[in-house]
Amino acid sequence: MSDRDTLPAKHMKKLISLTIFLVLSSVATSAFAIGLLIPNQDGVRPFDVESHRATVTITNNAAVTKVEQVFRNHTNRPMEAVFVFPIPEGGTVSDFSLWINGKKTKGAVLEKKEARRIYESIVRRVEDPGLVEYMDGKLFRASIFPIPPKGTQKLELKFGQVLKPRGDVYQYKYPLSAGSQYVTAKTAADFTLTANINSAIPITTVYSPTHTIGTQRKSDGKVLVGTEEMHVALDRDFELFLGYSKKDIGVSLMTYDIDGDGGDHGYFMMALAPRFEAPAHDEIGQTFTFVMDTSGSMAGPKIEQARKTIAYCVKRLKPQDHFNIVRFSTGVEALFTGPQKAVQANKTEGIQFANELSPAGGTAIDAALQMALTQKTPKYQPHQIIFVTDGKPTVGDTNPTNIIRNARSHLKPNSRLFTFGIGYELNSVLLDGLATEGRGRADYVKPNQRLETSVAALFSRISSPVLSNLNVSFGGARVYDVYPNPLPDLFRGDQIVLFGRYRTMFNKPVVVSGMVGKTTKKFTFGGGKSGAKALAMDASSEAPLEFIPKLWATRKVGFLLDQIRRNGEQHELKNEVIRLAKKFGLVTPYTSYLAVDDSEFNNNRPRPQPEPVDLAQREPRGDFDGRGADSLLNKVERRPAKKGKDASAPRPSAAPMEAEEAFGGFGASSGESAVRASEQTRQYKESQKVQTEDFNTRRFVAGRTFQWKNRIWVQDGLSVKSKGKTIKMFSNEYFALAKKHKSLKQISKLGGTIIVKLGKTIYHIKP
Repeated sequence: MSDRDTLPAKHMKKLISLTIFLVLSSVATSAFAIGLLIPNQDGVRPFDVESHRATVTITNNAAVTKVEQVFRNHTNRPMEAVFVFPIPEGGTVSDFSLWINGKKTKGAVLEKKEARRIYESIVRRVEDPGLVEYMDGKLFRASIFPIPPKGTQKLELKFGQVLKPRGDVYQYKYPLSAGSQYVTAKTAADFTLTANINSAIPITTVYSPTHTIGTQRKSDGKVLVGTEEMHVALDRDFELFLGYSKKDIGVSLMTYDIDGDGGDHGYFMMALAPRFEAPAHDEIGQTFTFVMDTSGSMAGPKIEQARKTIAYCVKRLKPQDHFNIVRFSTGVEALFTGPQKAVQANKTEGIQFANELSPAGGTAIDAALQMALTQKTPKYQPHQIIFVTDGKPTVGDTNPTNIIRNARSHLKPNSRLFTFGIGYELNSVLLDGLATEGRGRADYVKPNQRLETSVAALFSRISSPVLSNLNVSFGGARVYDVYPNPLPDLFRGDQIVLFGRYRTMFNKPVVVSGMVGKTTKKFTFGGGKSGAKALAMDASSEAPLEFIPKLWATRKVGFLLDQIRRNGEQHELKNEVIRLAKKFGLVTPYTSYLAVDDSEFNNNRPRPQPEPVDLAQREPRGDFDGRGADSLLNKVERRPAKKGKDASAPRPSAAPMEAEEAFGGFGASSGESAVRASEQTRQYKESQKVQTEDFNTRRFVAGRTFQWKNRIWVQDGLSVKSKGKTIKMFSNEYFALAKKHKSLKQISKLGGTIIVKLGKTIYHIKP
């Protein structure tokens, strides 16, 4: 334990008074909240979270979580505080323990009535509607004293739980979520979570809709998952979905249909993932063609990077692979007349060819592509074409539409085209179009980035294909608007996540087929009378899956924007983008829901009385809405409401501002803004994580769309004048309503005044 985590010696001599309760409720919930350290003195805000770290070990379906949180006492005096940590569903009492400064302490059990009373008092005290949804779960509570002035307190908590299967998917949730407007939801330093997953059955799907995760697959039964963010708002629980399969690939299916049969069509997510040790095309090999721009504009560091890039890839070719190198400027030249086997002599010749590349002349993109695409390649090998340029076509056919059409006409079923653009003086619409037609991907290397790093990442990912030319039979369901479309190839260590709509439910087995060399392989999932329905984790389960429609809409908007960029604006496509953006609260070139100035918002939210301090020693500090002079988060990551403004109002945020600015070059094909628009469009097309909505004046929550009108959150279909029953937030009546209508717990996170229809009744939820 470090010095900063240890109490001063004079306080160590004092009695450390500990009272710990394990508070149980008969109704377990699947959502939980962040651990809080709340001072016992009225008017003192909860202590800041300095850092929050979690280590998770999942063995088969049993999870053990070790939590380490460091809190900072922002006051000038020793304080007593209460630590509360809502416990996940399935957590067992005997597995819970708390360490305070290295001393292990056990807990006791309280009855349900006392549990709810304690938690209601906490919610009223903190005034954070983000905590309401955790009312009906278990609660770990400890009283801690003393916490030194301006000092830190490290708390460690360890608990175990059993993960229940939801269809064919196991879900792990880690408690983080609180209202994003509040100090309880921020870290001054880092949030880090590491999960070691071990299973006797091969692990296939590893997916998080809430956080960007890194995965390291060590074997079929061992996966390491990690996420780390600095100065982060902890405004959503960490969710991890795990799928297992004894077959070479696994399928995980989740559905969301909030209104059931007779209502709107449902949404689904399907993840396809191979086992880590699944057989790939290794014995068959692949064909690689590296097409490199050597025009005059490539002079300097760029041509040196091009040489290193080709050398890196060639050195890593397998003996059963074939390869060729095509360089182009005013003319086009190939290393071989056609792809040759990657034996050492040919690889040595290829590296020498790369080292001799020199920049001169124009840019014959069309001719280079035709040479690469019309080569005679081994019939049953996947053909991966990596195309690199830093400019626009200047030689031969220079019309982007014609170049894309020509490429399409020569693409073979086993060919994939990956494009890399260097810098900004290129045609991003052309490169995007080529990659889309070639069922590959377009990437851009900025002036401060290195080409070999970007290409090496792609080369490593596509080096071991498991299935090519995929086809999915969706278990008898009538599906539509499935993205991505067409399906990409499936590679070892990778996974494909599909989002779509369905008119009729999955009631037959799901069949996934694809090519391995010249052999077609089929995999069937969900046998028996219920078919694929047995695989599905749906919205009727205890875990809300409303990320599915939001991510589906994001994918579709990305697809539509890509079509508009390539083919020009069409009225029906534009209208569909606007409709989806309004319903799901998405920033697009046609819609902007950013609250640029919050000066119009009044503070309707009651504040606690300020804590008594010595004015001569008073330090700059935050308030409940997140104002903290010493918090880097408030300076960089967030721009919270100023004093006197409504904390529930939508607020500007750095990341969303970047998203909106990225679309500024949507109508352009060249330049920095065009590259940003291309990357933002691709991010939408490939979206796997729900973005934060703090900045947005339209939000999709609990299957409903809300709009910020006249300082009120109003459900679509209602208005600020809609008559209804008034409920005061945090009142006994409010808590009773939240218990009856579970969706209110999520809706309450909007904050401020909310007009919503629950059942057949309209409610005005007032601060």
